[in-house]
Amino acid sequence: MTAQHGRSLPSRRRAIGFHFLDYVVHTCDAARALDLPFAPDPDIPDAALPIALAVPNGADRTRPGAAFAPSHPEPTDSDTLTRILLHLGRSLSRGPSLRSRASPDMAPAHDGPRRRA
Repeated sequence: MTAQHGRSLPSRRRAIGFHFLDYVVHTCDAARALDLPFAPDPDIPDAALPIALAVPNGADRTRPGAAFAPSHPEPTDSDTLTRILLHLGRSLSRGPSLRSRASPDMAPAHDGPRRRA
């Protein structure tokens, strides 16, 4: 692929994959901001996980303007969507709980929706 600013550009397939990952994560963000549940078909997070795990977790995530915060530890029993969010540095401490279709009675994974002061 052609270089730009000293960097090689990702393949088309990889670029589309990252757009897909953005849609998954930002849909979750929007649902949480609106205090709505987000329960995608399991195939969606399953397809997004390898793309998310391709995002390096290192010192670049701590610099100003970084696209992702440092990743958070993943509990061993995390569902796929939670693994994606934690790997990409998302906090589960705010917004509505993330519930899988398989476990609608799952305890909330947060301390409540954000409130404006």
